[in-house]
Order: sequence, then C-alpha cells, then structure tokens
Amino acid sequence: MNMTFSSKFLGLLLLSLAVRAEEVKIYTWEEYISPELIDAYQKETGNSIELVFFENELLRDEVINTGRGNIYDLIIVDSINLQSMYRLGKFHSLASPTITHRENLNHQATVSCGEGGNPYMWGSMGIVYRNSQTDRAVTSWIELFNPRSEHKNKITIPLDDIDTIAAALLALNYDPFTSDQQQLKEAFDLLQNVKPHILAMRNTASYTLEHQQQSEVNIGLAYSGEGYLINEQMQVEDWSYVVPKEGTLIWHECFAAPKGHPIKQATIEFLSFINRPDISAINAESVWYATSNDAAIKLTSDEYQLDSELFPDPEVLERSYLYREIDVEGMKLRNRMISVLNQ
Repeated sequence: MNMTFSSKFLGLLLLSLAVRAEEVKIYTWEEYISPELIDAYQKETGNSIELVFFENELLRDEVINTGRGNIYDLIIVDSINLQSMYRLGKFHSLASPTITHRENLNHQATVSCGEGGNPYMWGSMGIVYRNSQTDRAVTSWIELFNPRSEHKNKITIPLDDIDTIAAALLALNYDPFTSDQQQLKEAFDLLQNVKPHILAMRNTASYTLEHQQQSEVNIGLAYSGEGYLINEQMQVEDWSYVVPKEGTLIWHECFAAPKGHPIKQATIEFLSFINRPDISAINAESVWYATSNDAAIKLTSDEYQLDSELFPDPEVLERSYLYREIDVEGMKLRNRMISVLNQ
C-alpha cells in the first residue's frame, strides 16, 4: 500500500515538474556557453536550454532590429550596442531583485552592460597568427593590412562596422572611434588594399570552427580567448594571440532579454544560476574566456587567473580603448565602407 502511494506521489511530482518546465532559447556565439553549465542548469531546475548561433554582430543586430530576435529569451550583445538598443526599447530591464547573485559581478562590466544587460564575459581585440608559418612575431596592426608574403591570401577579417574599421584606424595610430572623414578614408584605403589578399571576410574563430583542420588561415583579427579555440579546432598548438603595440579595444558582453518576448521564470532562474560564483567559475574555465564575475575568479585555477591573454597586464590596458558610441555621421561612413568591402 505504501509502495503504491509512493509510486503515485512520485508520478504526480514528475508530472508537476514536467508541466512547470520551460525552455530557455539563447542566441549566442558558438562555443561560448559550456555544456557543463547547461547540463547542471537542466538537472537543477528541470528546464531546458536551446542554443542558436550567430557568426557576426551585423547579422545578430539585423535579427534584433527587424524583430526576429523576439523568438529568443536571451541574446548575447556587446555593451555598446546593448545600451543604444535598450534606449530604443529593444530590451527589458534586467535590474530586478528577482535575478540573484548580481553582487558578484564586476563593477565596470555592470556599468558597461547597463540596466538592460546581465554581464557575462569581457576581453580584448587583437591578432591571431600561426607561428609555424612565419619566422617573426606579429607586433603591429599594420601587419594585418600590409601582410608579409607568407600571410597573403591566408587572412581573415570580419565585416564589422565597428571592429574592422577600428583595427584599421589603430594601425594608422588614430582614435578607433573617430568620425574624421580623412582618417576614415585612410582606414578604408588600408582595407581596400588588403582585400585581394583576404581568404575570407569572416570572424576568424567561426571560419576555423567550420573548416577545422582544413582551414588555410595564417593570420586574422580575433578576440581574447579565441586563440585557444582555434588551436583546439585545428588540433595544433602553434597559434598565438597578440595585442598589437598601437593598442586595442576592451569589450564587455552581456545577456539581454528582447522586449518583444516575455521574461519567463526559467530565464530569471538561468541568469541567477550563471551569476553564482561556483557555476560561473566552471563555465569560465570550460570556454576559457574572461568572466565578468569577480567572485568566480577566486574559484578558478592559477593557470586561468594568470593567463595574460584573458587578463591583460596593466600596460596593455593603459593603451586600450573602452567602446564608446559613434555619432550618426561617423556610423553612416562606416556603414558605407563595409557595404563597399562586401561587394
């Protein structure tokens, strides 16, 4: 009798959990959220997670701006685009006491993500190159745009109206967020000159994820943490990441919830879950990007904490730029530049 009652109770409990369970659909970069985190979240809450990947920010932003992003519960968005889109009413406020453990998050990341974002990762922009294919270390942005013979036709540069043009401006020792027409023209000339030697105008890590060991890339624009991913996908150990001597950009990325989609309880539970130091630490070491969770860093290995690619030296930070908004005319010029490069 007790066994029958227990079986019925267990059956009702499982049915109740199944009815309550929800799916959290996330639009993100590939290899950016660890399987361990997903498994742990699903086991603890009974909810499920579906990941959908974008390859570049232009595509992601088009999805958001056309309303197609409203099918997602959460989207990974860089801080500068997030803040402008939040002002336009594209995202919910995530400054809610129902999302817990936010006190663990880095102050600068929290400010950068603003009211519409939950901080996730941060890092720098730089160059990845293959040591076995060159006899000299890469030290300057100009080497991406005026390549050595061994790199010609083996370059990847993404079509990005901010980062691609910022890299060319940095190569010329200009402010990467300038709206000066002459400086932007010079940056455009650099990009036009290197275009015949570009293997693909794509994100370097995404290109490698697609082609893996068949990838012919020798050098490309990339972001901190991606050097490890490229080595892993190509099954080699000869890729290096460098912040060029002219300086770089420091990025922050955040989870954001589209305004055209209601915030589920499962979404709140996911954000609270990933803000926990123990969970964030496991996730950070699995994907090997710099977490925005200060409390989590203390729980990670010495190898992770001492990795200068993930956590740049003060000297690197001193010659770096935080993302800032570009005026309307500056963005119009950048959009035209990217449009021509894409032809």
